[in-house]
Amino acid sequence: MAREAVRWRDSFSVGDPHIDDQHRQFFADVEAVLDAIERGAGMEALIAFYRDFHRALTGHFHDEEALLERTNFAGLAEHQAEHRALLDSVGEIEAGLAVGRAPIDMGRSVHHVFMALVEHLVGVDMQFKAHLLATRQS
Repeated sequence: MAREAVRWRDSFSVGDPHIDDQHRQFFADVEAVLDAIERGAGMEALIAFYRDFHRALTGHFHDEEALLERTNFAGLAEHQAEHRALLDSVGEIEAGLAVGRAPIDMGRSVHHVFMALVEHLVGVDMQFKAHLLATRQS
């Protein structure tokens, strides 16, 4: 059975072009590594994905937090805690791969991280969407 493609939806937009572009890129990166795994890519592809994903996620969270700080978002501290938890989760997987602990199912490993990212985007990032829109209108 073919898997469903990883697709960005406009409803995921938070209203900041730079942040939204970064989010879109995460979707593209996940789709690319899942395609590679389906075509038989090995552990090297998974290790590279997690290394690059962790680095990009770190930069993205820095950018997002800076935006929220500039716009005086009241929930910044909680948002930063969510970011740390997600980075820790990705970092643990990356570290495990670096020492040879391979997941049983590479695709499932990537899908699990992707779902955590989507949950963060839909559940946590949407909390500041209205705030950003309001700050732009004032």
